[in-house]
Formats: sequence, structure tokens, C-alpha cells
Amino acid sequence: MTVFVPGEPQPKGSTRAFVNKRTGRANVTNDNADTKPWQATVASFVRDNIGSAIPIPEGQVWIGLEFVMPRRKAEPKRVTPAHTRKPDVDKLARAILDSLTGLIYADDAQVVGFTRLFKRTAEIGEQPGVHIEWEA
Repeated sequence: MTVFVPGEPQPKGSTRAFVNKRTGRANVTNDNADTKPWQATVASFVRDNIGSAIPIPEGQVWIGLEFVMPRRKAEPKRVTPAHTRKPDVDKLARAILDSLTGLIYADDAQVVGFTRLFKRTAEIGEQPGVHIEWEA
């Protein structure tokens, strides 16, 4: 299956845990506040596209990810340069893998590899987002 999720791809940043001195409970924070809304968008688009009829596989899953990163205003107009700046492609992938848990696999540990994994700058007029494909 293949799904395109429009939007600005967000990385899964580092998490920090600390103990709240008043309550004594552990709190976990994420470096990027935009990660959770992005993951919710990805999960929603995938759920809407696959429906509830597809069973979650028990075995291995292969994932393909193509991130289309927003084009900066300073980008050249005649050539689309490679996206060699942040965010890192592995952190972008982590956010997607976590958002697909429970939708196309029970646990992201079932992902045994990537059929493709890359990021690129959007062409002129192209919408940013992520192309996701998977096979069990």
C-alpha cells in the first residue's frame, strides 16, 4: 500500500525525563513540540486510506519513506538542490514508524528494513509531506 501525507515532516527529537519535585511523578518531554501533531496527522491519513479491513500482520514489515521537505524562499528557481540540512532523515523516519504502530503493524520492531528512505527538497509548486509505502 502507498499513502501520501501532506504537511511539513517533523522529526522525532530526543526525549528527556525528569521527576516533578511537587508530585514525585516522572515527566517525559520531547525536544520538538510539533512531533505529536505530525504523528497524529500521519496516523489519521493512513487510517482513512486503509480502513479497518486490513489485518495487522504478525511477521516482518518493509517500509518505504520519501520525505518531501518544504522549499525555502532562498532556493534557486531553476534547480532543486539536495536537502542536506536538518532535520536528519533517521529522526524523520522514527516519527513515522511510531505513528504507524497499531495501524499497519503491532509494534515498530516488526519493521525489518526500508525499501527506500530519503529526503528531498520539494520541486517548485510541489506540496511537502511524506510518501509512505509498506508490504508485509
